[in-house]
This record gives sequence, structure tokens and C-alpha cells, in this order.
Amino acid sequence: SYKKVFDKLMGMYDQRIKYFGNDERYPTAWILGVKAMDYIAKVKGDELKKPAYEWLQQSVDGLGERSEIPVLVQLVYSSLNIYKAEPAHAEKFIADYLKVNALLEKIIAGEDTKNLELATQSKQTLETLFAQSGAADCQTLDKIYKPKMAQNLTNQEFLNSVIGFYRRVRCNESEVYFDASVALHKIAPSAESAAGNGAMSYKKGDFAKAIAFYDEATRLTDDKSLKADYQYTIAQIYYKDLNNYPRSREYARNSLEFNPNNGSAYILIGIMYAKSRGIYDDPVLAKTIYWVAVDKFIKAKQVDPSVTKDANELINTYTPHFPSKEDIFFQPELKAGSSFTVGGWIQETTICR
Repeated sequence: SYKKVFDKLMGMYDQRIKYFGNDERYPTAWILGVKAMDYIAKVKGDELKKPAYEWLQQSVDGLGERSEIPVLVQLVYSSLNIYKAEPAHAEKFIADYLKVNALLEKIIAGEDTKNLELATQSKQTLETLFAQSGAADCQTLDKIYKPKMAQNLTNQEFLNSVIGFYRRVRCNESEVYFDASVALHKIAPSAESAAGNGAMSYKKGDFAKAIAFYDEATRLTDDKSLKADYQYTIAQIYYKDLNNYPRSREYARNSLEFNPNNGSAYILIGIMYAKSRGIYDDPVLAKTIYWVAVDKFIKAKQVDPSVTKDANELINTYTPHFPSKEDIFFQPELKAGSSFTVGGWIQETTICR
């Protein structure tokens, strides 16, 4: 009968393990992988194929990156099959996927290019499979990882794996991802981790923390263009979220110290000037803010051609609001060609036109 032949086949593998399990090239772990593949292909009446799943685990644990790629792939498929029937298997399925993914990455990065193409294709296939499995749901991941966070706040390897994993499955707005990033930053601070924490703090609406993280990122990098970007980001927070124009300008100017060609910083300053009519009670003097605003838009496109279109649109928007000839007639200090210092928080000198 079929069962007798099948049992004989499985027995043959057991005999091989018994007598040749110490073989250097094809040890017990390798034999178990082949046995599992045959079990899956030929067994009848066993939907979950748990014996094969056990053998696959032993095979992969024994051989690591020397595992046959089809065995690695089959481990993830078998684990998924069990997870679909038994949702409590979610954590184990995730662990199996991460283990296999890490081994495939090692194979891809290795010097032996023989299996490069197959490993790369397999990795992509499993990534898609995992993303569609349902186990990659952010809430499910949080349930699994949140209890582990408290014990691993100083475990750099654990924190790195959580951050990388959450990023891969696009759960980077999760509380666990945020907590892991903050914890990792405390152990191994870098400009990148500070900026990442700044972005997450901003998303949570904690603007003070976001600013502190971006300031720290500025200190931690030697790259002047990155310093300029971080300072400009703080300038935007002060402008958009905190409505604090003087502080925003301070950081925009910091950004320009690091990158004098950051046209966006000049545009930001100009926009704030254009919105500051309230610094004068006199309606004619109030229009002088448009002179200093347009000065900044002109400067922006001079130093940074990439912002020319935006700068020109702003110039065209605000130039019509300059003081008119009639306005200037009653304000002799605003005579065309003379210099004038706009007051209030702006305190910038411009040429009257």
C-alpha cells in the first residue's frame, strides 16, 4: 500500500541518519531537510505536516547559511501553513521568516555567487509572502514585541532587529518602533537615529522633543549639508506648528550658515516677513514688509536655481502690494532709492522702490 511505501521511505532516511549522520558533507541536518521535503511532497492526510516542520527547523538550525535554498523557503511556507490554521503560531512564524531572511541576506552577501540569483529571487518571494500573510499587521506585531521591550531596552542587537523589521513591514509609526528607536539612540546615538526620533516625535505632536532631537542630530553629524537640513527642519516647525517667527528665522539663518545655497531658507524667511503686516499700525509703513520679503525671494533664486519657480511666483504675488507712488508722497522717508529699516521683529534694511 501507499502508506507502507511511504513509511519505508521515511525509514530509509532514519537509517541514513543512524549510520551516516556524521558525514561532513551531508550530515544529519542535511538529511533531515531532504526528509522533510519528501514528507511534504508525498504524505497523505496530514494538512499541517508538523513533523516536516520540525525537521526543517532542525535542518536550518544545523546548517545555517549552508542550508539548501529550497529548504529555507519551505521552512517559511510550512510555518505559514501552521499559522493559518493556528493563529497562536504568529510569533513563531515571524521568527521563522526573520531567521530565513537573515540567512538569505548572508548568502546574497557571500563570496560564492553560485546561488546568488536563486537567493535573491527567494528573498523577494518570501518578503511578498510575509507582507500578505496577515502576521505583518502592526497591531499583531505590537502584541508580540511590546512585552519584550521592557527586558531589552539595553539590548542593541534586539533593538536593531525590531527597528529593521518594523521598517521593513512599514509599521514605523508604531509605539514599539518609537520606543525601540529612542532606546537604541540612548545606547548608540547617531545623527540618523536622532533625526529619526525627531521625525517620530513630530508625528506624535511633541514639537519640543522633535526640536531637541534635530538639534542633537545637527551636533552628531559632520556633514554640513545634513546640518543645514536639520536646522531648516527646526525652522519649519517653529513657523508651521509653533507660529514663532523670530525663532524660525534664527534656525533658518543657522541653516544658511551651514549651506549658504539653501534657497528654501531664504523663501521661508521671506514668507514670514510677508505675513508680518501687524508690526505697524500705519497702513503705508505696513506695506514696507513686502520690500524685505521680496529681497529674500530674489536672494533665494540667486543662490539656489532649484527654487526659481517658487521664488518667481512669490515675487509676482507680493510685488503688487509695495507702497504706491501716492503712499510714498505722504511718507517722504520712503522716497524711491533711499534705504529704510523695517522695524518690529524684522529689523532689516532695504531699498525703497
